This record gives sequence, structure tokens and C-alpha cells, in this order.
Amino acid sequence: MTEPYISVIISAYNRTKYVGEAINSVLSQTLDKDKYEVLVVTNMDLPERERVRIIKSNERWYGAMIAQAIEEARGEIISVLDDDDLFLPNKLEVLYKVFKERQI
Repeated sequence: MTEPYISVIISAYNRTKYVGEAINSVLSQTLDKDKYEVLVVTNMDLPERERVRIIKSNERWYGAMIAQAIEEARGEIISVLDDDDLFLPNKLEVLYKVFKERQI
């Protein structure tokens, strides 16, 4: 049985006001950092951050942006977060445990 791996996709289109807080809420998860990756799909120029992969997108529609990020994601579990939302600190730990327990 392989360990589940999570890809967190944060979408950000034409607004930078909250995206930093969204990224921080993912980077400060209680789940071990080697069990998930963080991808930000955006049409903006964002500063480089450790453990965050920026995916530039010319797509205007939310679904198309997410689909583009999924193509680059390495996780078998995809979790999506909007730029103006936050994860609770244990969100990914709970998600990981649920998928691990139900894995065949």
C-alpha cells in the first residue's frame, strides 16, 4: 500500500490581497510537509516562496485554471483552496487520515 500524497491547488486571479494568507494557512499544516505539495495557479506575478510552485495561467475561467494545475500536480488527492480562503491547521492531516484509512 502506498502512502497518499496531497496536492493543494490555490487559485488566484487578479487579486493579491489575501493570497499570502491562504498560502501560509497551507504551509503551516500539522501534516508532515513531505506528504503534500502546494501549487498556486495565477495570472499574476507572485514572489517565489519555498515549498510553493507557481503556475502561470492565461486562463480566465476558474475551471480551466484548476484543470491546468491538476495537469502539473503530483498528488493522488487534490484539495482546492481559493485565494481568499484559509485552511484550518489540521485540514490536511484529517484529509490524509481519511484517505489512508479507506485505501484498499
